[in-house]
Amino acid sequence: MAERPIFVPVEPTSGWVDAVPVQLTWHPGFSIKQKQASINALHSSFRELYGKDRRVLEISRRSPDPIGQKLSAFALTVQLPGTNKRISVESAFQGSKKFSGGGPYQDLYLKSAREAKTDQRLRSSGHLEAFIWVDQWWPLQPTTAFYDWLYIQALLAEPSLAAAIMEYDAFSDIEFNPAKSLNCQARTAAFYKSLVSNGVDPATLRHQSSFLELYKEETPGQLTLF
Repeated sequence: MAERPIFVPVEPTSGWVDAVPVQLTWHPGFSIKQKQASINALHSSFRELYGKDRRVLEISRRSPDPIGQKLSAFALTVQLPGTNKRISVESAFQGSKKFSGGGPYQDLYLKSAREAKTDQRLRSSGHLEAFIWVDQWWPLQPTTAFYDWLYIQALLAEPSLAAAIMEYDAFSDIEFNPAKSLNCQARTAAFYKSLVSNGVDPATLRHQSSFLELYKEETPGQLTLF
């Protein structure tokens, strides 16, 4: 058995997103078939607990749903300021990390998402201090703010994918382990749906200051949710 969270949109006073821990039968291995078997087990367990009519979308490269694959941070892209290039959300996120001993390694912006995520400098440069997106400084708190902002900027450029998110009740990412990671594409998708469902227009949140105001809506203790 294993446990993975499924992310459900909630009211802003409850933190925008609820991470629901779900037990599942794990199918070990790295093949798509094995990953999708674990995804199906996760979704089935969630529906047994919270209703068989709940629509759950897996967001990852391993998703059985093409929409979920397109919503992966490896596939979604953001505009690189000052250029005509679009880069993956993953490359943007990894290339913006500022460490105590180096970075940001902005050459990663132009690497593939896989190359950016596995670059050894990200593991040998000391502790993470901040994010610097081109020349804009983002603090580490609130924990998920910079990743959320990048992902939502990418969604704004893909209105059909943004609209698809609104058709689902909950979101998963089979690769995400909260014991090892903080940011999660499925959590941010749930956050996006929560924003829209609560009357917030994400298009008004392009600026850092207005985006960070959202986290003041959260209840105490929820600022660092995953």
